[in-house]
Amino acid sequence: MNTSTQAKAAAFHELHHADQILVLPNCWDVLSAIILKEAGAKAIATTSAGLAWAHGYADGEKLPVDVLIRSVGEITRAIDLPVTVDLESGYSDDLATLARTIEAVIDAGAVGINLEDGSKTPELLVSKIGVVKEVARRKEGTFIEKPVATVSSCRAWFNWIRFVPLSNR
Repeated sequence: MNTSTQAKAAAFHELHHADQILVLPNCWDVLSAIILKEAGAKAIATTSAGLAWAHGYADGEKLPVDVLIRSVGEITRAIDLPVTVDLESGYSDDLATLARTIEAVIDAGAVGINLEDGSKTPELLVSKIGVVKEVARRKEGTFIEKPVATVSSCRAWFNWIRFVPLSNR
């Protein structure tokens, strides 16, 4: 993680603890990210559907991972704001592949990810969250925000989990 990404991660962390509600407008390419920044956004999230459609793919993990990573890098280089990435359900049920994808997103300059629950089994979701934690431990100076969980029909569904690389944490 480079110094610029660490500074963005620290700023993102502070935004989570500010008096104002953090609003994360969604971008799908460099131009939309610049427009959102110029409109006053303090941080930006990607939209999985928007990124996919902007590249000619349907939503739902149809966008090739290498295109996702390249797009994240283009966006993070173009704006000096924290960017968090909608990683859908991780683009793979293979846990090693998921770990590599998360690392690549961070290396592309993202300060966080959202991981959706999808329609997979609770056991797989818990395993994926374990991978997120493992990657966070391996990456220097990372921390994990609280996962938000809801209980429906006596089954836990993890709605999202985000982690943010942060220096000196």
